[in-house]
Amino acid sequence: MEGTMSAADSPPIPQSVTIHRNETVHIDLVDEEDGTRVVKKTLIDIQGLAYFHNEFKILNEKLSTCKSARGAIRKDRLNGKLVMFLEWANGCSLEEWLKSNPPPTSYTRENDDLMTRVNIAAQIACAVSQVHAHGIVHNTLLAENIIVDMANNSSLCGVQLIDFSKANESREPENVIGDIRAMALLFHKLFISSDDDDERYVPQSILQLIANLIQATAEPFAYSSASDVKDDLDQMFDLPEIFLFDRSEEEL
Repeated sequence: MEGTMSAADSPPIPQSVTIHRNETVHIDLVDEEDGTRVVKKTLIDIQGLAYFHNEFKILNEKLSTCKSARGAIRKDRLNGKLVMFLEWANGCSLEEWLKSNPPPTSYTRENDDLMTRVNIAAQIACAVSQVHAHGIVHNTLLAENIIVDMANNSSLCGVQLIDFSKANESREPENVIGDIRAMALLFHKLFISSDDDDERYVPQSILQLIANLIQATAEPFAYSSASDVKDDLDQMFDLPEIFLFDRSEEEL
């Protein structure tokens, strides 16, 4: 293993690609000796120790069978620093995907694009629902913490959630609702937000769904679970002529 052999005895240094750097952790993509790609997360500042251990414990003990979270492989100490190795999640972050695929100004002229976004939103809701089913609340559902894997550039995709450093165990509605509300901002970025100031024409069903997510902390909850959100999005995806394309731009 790297850091335990002399230069003469050690195998070629595995390829390493920097993914993220901050004052607390360094995250790299590395190749194991057998060629398997993994994520190496190195603790740099002791102030992040609790988050570091929390993420490994949740991934290893609570989400080891959850397909919507990448697995924790092992913890180690290399060159005097704590390191955890995580499974590599194929695809790119939603944040990166949106940089290359900003929302169009009109979904009337971009039907395929709208279907892709509805599917991504449904898969995000599905991933959140699966994590909640394991009794875990993510707490930091940001575009950078969602990995989107497009299947052969089609409208179908897979989604995994990453960075469970601030996650906690809970099935209480008041805690779960935090994740549900976070999807409102994610979906706003997915369907509406862009770097330009152009006005966008978005189907009313999408606007209403986002509004309901924003109101998730009100009584009664517009959505009581992420699976409810997924059900609505699945219905839009399965019947777009009713829920997405039944209005003209003028009506929107």
